[in-house]
Amino acid sequence: MQISVKSDVDKALKSMRGLQRKQMPFAAALGLSMTAKKVAKVEQRMMVRELDRPTPFTIKGVRWQGASKNDFKTGRLHSRVYLMPTQAEYLRFQIEGGTRTPKGTAIAVPTSNVKLNRYGNLAGGQGRIKRLLAKKNVFQGTIGGVAGVWQRPKRGKRSRGGSGTIGQSGLKLLVAYESSTQYQPRFDFYGIAQRSVRTTIGKEMDKAIARALRSAK
Repeated sequence: MQISVKSDVDKALKSMRGLQRKQMPFAAALGLSMTAKKVAKVEQRMMVRELDRPTPFTIKGVRWQGASKNDFKTGRLHSRVYLMPTQAEYLRFQIEGGTRTPKGTAIAVPTSNVKLNRYGNLAGGQGRIKRLLAKKNVFQGTIGGVAGVWQRPKRGKRSRGGSGTIGQSGLKLLVAYESSTQYQPRFDFYGIAQRSVRTTIGKEMDKAIARALRSAK
């Protein structure tokens, strides 16, 4: 999605006259760059508010790129706020919704029977599954039509049932293997950017022009 603010920039630059006009490319590029920086920070704050415990890696996936004054004369002057490719690959489901399918054979979804980290993810990532399977009482298979990583009860113990258990066998489902996962849009990345640009561009352009005029020779 692209957000055009040409009219906002043109309106702000009208205050520059005469010899000051040579500073217009610098002022316009600076104003757009600082706007992008502010918008990126807003996106990160809203990500923490709207998503369930996003990791620092996810939050840092929001980046911004400043404008170059060299593009002023060509009419291609622009700045941008974007997501890094790795983070964008999974965040697009939070932004747009849809069906996520696995890269491999299945998506590993941890249950409440296994320890999660403070971000709600499987502690230790995929390596944790290998460590779980290294235990004698843990195995991988399909029980009652549910594929995943299962834990056998200790000798002499049987579960009374409950979430993640199968009948009186005492088996606990630690990690479920799902063929797909459905997502509903939760993070309005584009809407946040659009609203933030509209409330930021005017202030940042005014500050950029003031700085350009101070540095004019």
